[in-house]
Amino acid sequence: MAKAQFVKAARQDNPVAKKGESYWWWAFRFGGKHYSKESPKPSQLTQSAYMGGILALGEMIDEFPLIEAADLGMLRDDVDSQLDELKSTCEDSLSNMPEGLQQGDTGQMLQERIDACDSAQSDVQSLDYDFQTELDGEGDEAPTDEEKAEEIQNWLEDKRNELSEAVNNCVI
Repeated sequence: MAKAQFVKAARQDNPVAKKGESYWWWAFRFGGKHYSKESPKPSQLTQSAYMGGILALGEMIDEFPLIEAADLGMLRDDVDSQLDELKSTCEDSLSNMPEGLQQGDTGQMLQERIDACDSAQSDVQSLDYDFQTELDGEGDEAPTDEEKAEEIQNWLEDKRNELSEAVNNCVI
């Protein structure tokens, strides 16, 4: 992974900043220099298509606005399809390798990635997404709307964390 550098004030104009403005830059060993006004995301700091995909998936989960349980279903479906796409890419790469190389280090790494995506997909599909309130049975008073809303948001965040954990298991 490349290391991003922050520049407080540009000495001269560059593609994203004028002289005196702040910016970020990073470079890969065999690639040009990249510039950005904002801090780069981890998925931008790798040249691996697989790792970039996994990191971008984690970023998508973290940034997805969860307001109600229906949003969680959409997020789960998006995560599942992205994992399936990454798995297909790895399978294609493995099948395009000569038979002798499939048993080598690269072939084994691709197979591990396929298995990791498969496992993550199973985890994502098996997560329980049925919301059940815990406030109804507590005390004599009915829960307020604010308490219900807070409980729903906490539940949604817990489910987001479970999704994120399933995806993070793909990092190989």
